[in-house]
Amino acid sequence: MNALDEKRRLAADEECSTFDFGYEVKDASGWEWTTPGNHWEKPIFFFGDDRDAPSIRGTFHITFHDRSDEIAKSHANILGHVIRGRSSPQPAILAPTAALPETKIVKIVYQVVALMPAADAHWAQHSRAEKALREIDEGDWIGCEIVGSVEHIPDDEVRDELLAIGNDGTFFDDVLNDDEDGSASSGQE
Repeated sequence: MNALDEKRRLAADEECSTFDFGYEVKDASGWEWTTPGNHWEKPIFFFGDDRDAPSIRGTFHITFHDRSDEIAKSHANILGHVIRGRSSPQPAILAPTAALPETKIVKIVYQVVALMPAADAHWAQHSRAEKALREIDEGDWIGCEIVGSVEHIPDDEVRDELLAIGNDGTFFDDVLNDDEDGSASSGQE
Protein backbone atom coordinates (compact mmCIF):
# COMPACT_ATOMS: atom_id res chain seq x y z
CA MET A 1 0.00 0.00 0.00
CA ASN A 2 1.47 3.36 -0.98
CA ALA A 3 1.59 6.35 1.40
CA LEU A 4 -1.50 8.07 -0.06
CA ASP A 5 -3.57 4.89 0.13
CA GLU A 6 -2.52 4.41 3.77
CA LYS A 7 -3.59 7.98 4.62
CA ARG A 8 -6.85 7.43 2.77
CA ARG A 9 -7.45 4.18 4.67
CA LEU A 10 -7.04 6.00 7.98
CA ALA A 11 -9.40 8.80 6.87
CA ALA A 12 -11.93 6.27 5.53
CA ASP A 13 -11.85 4.25 8.77
CA GLU A 14 -12.46 7.44 10.79
CA GLU A 15 -15.34 8.50 8.51
CA CYS A 16 -16.90 5.04 8.73
CA SER A 17 -16.59 4.91 12.53
CA THR A 18 -18.46 8.21 12.99
CA PHE A 19 -21.05 7.84 10.20
CA ASP A 20 -24.69 7.47 11.31
CA PHE A 21 -25.98 4.51 9.28
CA GLY A 22 -29.27 4.30 11.17
CA TYR A 23 -28.57 0.63 11.90
CA GLU A 24 -26.26 -1.12 14.34
CA VAL A 25 -23.15 -2.45 12.59
CA LYS A 26 -22.70 -6.21 12.93
CA ASP A 27 -19.64 -6.76 10.75
CA ALA A 28 -17.75 -5.22 7.84
CA SER A 29 -15.40 -6.28 5.09
CA GLY A 30 -12.26 -4.41 4.05
CA TRP A 31 -12.03 -1.37 1.81
CA GLU A 32 -12.13 -1.90 -1.96
CA TRP A 33 -10.72 0.56 -4.51
CA THR A 34 -8.80 0.72 -7.74
CA THR A 35 -5.46 2.48 -8.14
CA PRO A 36 -5.48 5.16 -9.33
CA GLY A 37 -8.98 6.05 -8.19
CA ASN A 38 -10.72 8.33 -5.75
CA HIS A 39 -13.72 6.10 -4.95
CA TRP A 40 -13.50 3.62 -2.06
CA GLU A 41 -16.22 1.33 -0.82
CA LYS A 42 -16.74 -1.12 2.01
CA PRO A 43 -19.42 -3.82 2.39
CA ILE A 44 -21.05 -3.51 5.82
CA PHE A 45 -23.50 -5.85 7.54
CA PHE A 46 -26.12 -4.60 10.01
CA PHE A 47 -28.34 -6.15 12.66
CA GLY A 48 -32.03 -6.23 11.79
CA ASP A 49 -34.96 -6.12 14.20
CA ASP A 50 -34.27 -9.73 15.18
CA ARG A 51 -30.60 -9.99 16.11
CA ASP A 52 -30.61 -13.69 15.15
CA ALA A 53 -32.01 -13.03 11.67
CA PRO A 54 -29.70 -12.76 8.64
CA SER A 55 -27.74 -9.53 8.41
CA ILE A 56 -28.85 -6.53 6.40
CA ARG A 57 -26.17 -5.84 3.77
CA GLY A 58 -25.14 -2.33 2.82
CA THR A 59 -22.22 -0.57 1.17
CA PHE A 60 -20.40 2.51 2.44
CA HIS A 61 -18.95 4.76 -0.28
CA ILE A 62 -16.29 7.45 0.05
CA THR A 63 -15.01 9.78 -2.66
CA PHE A 64 -11.69 11.52 -2.04
CA HIS A 65 -10.50 14.75 -3.59
CA ASP A 66 -8.03 14.03 -6.40
CA ARG A 67 -4.53 13.07 -5.13
CA SER A 68 -5.60 13.79 -1.52
CA ASP A 69 -6.71 11.97 1.62
CA GLU A 70 -9.41 14.63 2.16
CA ILE A 71 -12.91 13.19 1.80
CA ALA A 72 -15.15 14.97 -0.69
CA LYS A 73 -18.31 12.89 -0.16
CA SER A 74 -19.56 9.88 1.72
CA HIS A 75 -22.79 7.92 1.61
CA ALA A 76 -24.21 4.50 2.36
CA ASN A 77 -26.58 2.33 0.33
CA ILE A 78 -28.78 0.23 2.63
CA LEU A 79 -31.94 -1.60 1.55
CA GLY A 80 -32.18 0.55 -1.56
CA HIS A 81 -31.90 3.82 0.38
CA VAL A 82 -29.06 6.32 0.06
CA ILE A 83 -27.90 7.78 3.36
CA ARG A 84 -25.81 10.86 2.61
CA GLY A 85 -23.66 13.19 4.58
CA ARG A 86 -20.35 13.66 6.17
CA SER A 87 -20.29 12.98 9.87
CA SER A 88 -18.40 15.59 11.79
CA PRO A 89 -17.66 16.27 15.43
CA GLN A 90 -18.64 19.90 14.78
CA PRO A 91 -21.59 20.32 12.39
CA ALA A 92 -21.15 22.79 9.56
CA ILE A 93 -23.82 25.05 11.07
CA LEU A 94 -21.27 26.06 13.71
CA ALA A 95 -18.66 27.08 11.14
CA PRO A 96 -18.04 30.79 10.57
CA THR A 97 -20.09 32.17 7.70
CA ALA A 98 -16.97 33.25 5.80
CA ALA A 99 -15.81 29.61 5.66
CA LEU A 100 -18.97 28.41 3.90
CA PRO A 101 -19.04 28.25 0.09
CA GLU A 102 -21.50 30.39 -1.84
CA THR A 103 -24.26 28.12 -3.17
CA LYS A 104 -27.89 28.61 -4.09
CA ILE A 105 -29.08 25.44 -2.35
CA VAL A 106 -28.36 24.25 1.18
CA LYS A 107 -29.19 20.82 2.59
CA ILE A 108 -30.02 20.60 6.30
CA VAL A 109 -30.28 17.10 7.74
CA TYR A 110 -32.37 16.83 10.88
CA GLN A 111 -31.92 13.96 13.30
CA VAL A 112 -34.82 12.72 15.39
CA VAL A 113 -33.85 11.20 18.71
CA ALA A 114 -36.64 9.11 20.24
CA LEU A 115 -36.97 6.88 23.27
CA MET A 116 -39.89 4.47 23.05
CA PRO A 117 -41.24 1.17 24.33
CA ALA A 118 -39.40 -1.75 22.72
CA ALA A 119 -42.67 -2.96 21.22
CA ASP A 120 -42.74 0.12 18.98
CA ALA A 121 -39.17 -0.27 17.65
CA HIS A 122 -40.01 -2.38 14.59
CA TRP A 123 -42.60 -0.06 13.09
CA ALA A 124 -40.55 3.00 14.10
CA GLN A 125 -37.57 1.81 12.03
CA HIS A 126 -39.74 1.58 8.93
CA SER A 127 -41.73 4.73 9.49
CA ARG A 128 -41.46 8.33 8.29
CA ALA A 129 -40.00 11.06 10.50
CA GLU A 130 -43.38 12.82 10.66
CA LYS A 131 -44.89 9.82 12.46
CA ALA A 132 -42.01 9.76 14.94
CA LEU A 133 -42.40 13.47 15.66
CA ARG A 134 -46.15 13.03 16.15
CA GLU A 135 -45.52 10.16 18.61
CA ILE A 136 -43.04 12.35 20.51
CA ASP A 137 -45.47 15.28 20.64
CA GLU A 138 -48.73 13.41 21.21
CA GLY A 139 -47.94 9.77 21.96
CA ASP A 140 -45.97 7.53 24.29
CA TRP A 141 -42.48 8.51 23.16
CA ILE A 142 -40.06 11.16 24.32
CA GLY A 143 -37.38 12.74 22.20
CA CYS A 144 -36.21 15.72 20.25
CA GLU A 145 -35.27 16.89 16.79
CA ILE A 146 -31.84 18.41 16.20
CA VAL A 147 -29.93 19.74 13.22
CA GLY A 148 -27.44 17.01 12.36
CA SER A 149 -25.62 18.74 9.53
CA VAL A 150 -25.70 21.63 7.10
CA GLU A 151 -24.20 21.20 3.66
CA HIS A 152 -23.93 23.74 0.85
CA ILE A 153 -24.75 21.90 -2.37
CA PRO A 154 -22.85 22.95 -5.51
CA ASP A 155 -25.22 23.79 -8.37
CA ASP A 156 -24.03 20.84 -10.47
CA GLU A 157 -24.90 18.38 -7.65
CA VAL A 158 -28.41 19.64 -6.82
CA ARG A 159 -30.11 17.33 -9.34
CA ASP A 160 -28.43 14.24 -7.79
CA GLU A 161 -29.52 15.36 -4.30
CA LEU A 162 -33.11 15.81 -5.49
CA LEU A 163 -33.14 12.41 -7.21
CA ALA A 164 -31.80 10.80 -4.01
CA ILE A 165 -34.87 12.00 -2.07
CA GLY A 166 -37.35 10.91 -4.75
CA ASN A 167 -37.84 14.15 -6.69
CA ASP A 168 -37.59 14.29 -10.50
CA GLY A 169 -34.56 16.57 -10.19
CA THR A 170 -36.24 19.77 -11.37
CA PHE A 171 -37.61 21.25 -8.11
CA PHE A 172 -35.00 24.05 -7.88
CA ASP A 173 -34.65 24.76 -11.62
CA ASP A 174 -36.05 28.29 -11.15
CA VAL A 175 -33.52 29.05 -8.37
CA LEU A 176 -30.58 27.58 -10.26
CA ASN A 177 -31.46 29.37 -13.49
CA ASP A 178 -31.81 32.84 -11.89
CA ASP A 179 -29.99 35.68 -13.64
CA GLU A 180 -26.32 35.51 -12.74
CA ASP A 181 -26.21 39.25 -12.07
CA GLY A 182 -28.39 38.70 -8.98
CA SER A 183 -30.74 41.61 -9.75
CA ALA A 184 -33.84 39.41 -9.57
CA SER A 185 -33.15 38.03 -6.10
CA SER A 186 -31.08 40.69 -4.33
CA GLY A 187 -33.15 43.78 -5.09
CA GLN A 188 -30.00 45.75 -5.93
CA GLU A 189 -30.07 48.34 -8.71
